[in-house]
Amino acid sequence: MSTERLNHSSERIKEGRRTMLETEELGVSILQDLHGQRQSLLHAHDTVWLSMRFLVHL
Repeated sequence: MSTERLNHSSERIKEGRRTMLETEELGVSILQDLHGQRQSLLHAHDTVWLSMRFLVHL
């Protein structure tokens, strides 16, 4: 019975590690997507700001 419990616990630990690694990969992917979106928003902000400055000087 003790060996069976140990094997079961080992499997649960392995499953937990797999879940942890999948979650970490997903988190990294989300952060990369958010970084790309931030860069797009900053670029759009700069474009609008430059356009507004140009229009003010017309």
